[in-house]
Amino acid sequence: MGILDGFHHAYGGNRAGANNRLDILTEYFIASSDTCDTNSVYFIVDEAQGMTTAEWGWLLGLQNRLDDEGYSLSVFSVASHQMAYEFDLLARTGNPHVGARFLVDHWTFPGIQDVEELRFVLMGYDEDSKWPAKDGVSYLEYFAPNHFKLGRRLAASAPVLWECLVALLPEGKDIQWNFPMKHVARSIEDVLVELGFGADWETATSAENWVRILTKHRLADHMRAISIDV
Repeated sequence: MGILDGFHHAYGGNRAGANNRLDILTEYFIASSDTCDTNSVYFIVDEAQGMTTAEWGWLLGLQNRLDDEGYSLSVFSVASHQMAYEFDLLARTGNPHVGARFLVDHWTFPGIQDVEELRFVLMGYDEDSKWPAKDGVSYLEYFAPNHFKLGRRLAASAPVLWECLVALLPEGKDIQWNFPMKHVARSIEDVLVELGFGADWETATSAENWVRILTKHRLADHMRAISIDV
């Protein structure tokens, strides 16, 4: 949303300035698309629940400008659950066309649903988070360089961590194996910090430690709150 934040200041007191920024952004997207030999532009808005009506309007103007030049703009909004009310809000404030343009379809992130998905997430911390890509370090290599050199990887803990997640599901509830990324990520980050402070690898990645950390982050309470009574 950083690009749109700049528009906010310009639009508030200088409409010409805002239009000039839209011109610059339009030209940038066209040049980038041409470089990739395509006429499609994909714009991802993170924390979209914080978007104002004015900012949705700017996106509408940007899409219209690109359309006039023969380029299509697709907007993907990543947001919290409160985004579900945005369509109704736009309709009630006289902007139903904006909602119809940018909030056409919804998809709820399902969370981690099996051990292979969990392994994929852990691999992100092991290897895929390496930055710069050519000669940088991953999260694991940064926090635990000695363990990393020895070939130890968090992905190997996927079966153990998965069993801990399942074991913490509250009894007497009809709950799908659908674990929130928030709790998983925070638990992994805690383990990385422990390793960074010199914790033993076997201890830090043991079932007992995963259960302790997941309990600290109240995984069971969260799963109980979103569950359905049998």
